[in-house]
Amino acid sequence: MKKIRSVLVALDYSNMDDQLLTFSRQFSDLMAIENIHFVHVIPDFLLSEQSAAPAMGEFIVSAPINEKVKTTLQKKVNRAFKHHSSKLNISIDILEGVPFEKILNWVSIKNIDLLITGRKK
Repeated sequence: MKKIRSVLVALDYSNMDDQLLTFSRQFSDLMAIENIHFVHVIPDFLLSEQSAAPAMGEFIVSAPINEKVKTTLQKKVNRAFKHHSSKLNISIDILEGVPFEKILNWVSIKNIDLLITGRKK
């Protein structure tokens, strides 16, 4: 059986995040996880309209949203993992696009052993 070293937790900025953070903290303690990546994907509802927008305008509009989301999630993660092992590397990434596509791509890029997601209707 392959040892689980890297975990990706998909957060969606909802109440489910608290449960996922609690579970992932407990799981990382039990399994001696080395890397845990928290990812939030901001859905890109304006794909067709953005192609007509200038590139600089897209950056200016999206940057503050990304920073606000990352700051909020960083606070949640810090609260949940305030007593984590010093061997555990924690990262938070904010992506834009189609959530399931970005998450699966990130799993491949980061060489993830386990994906933890919430369950919704």
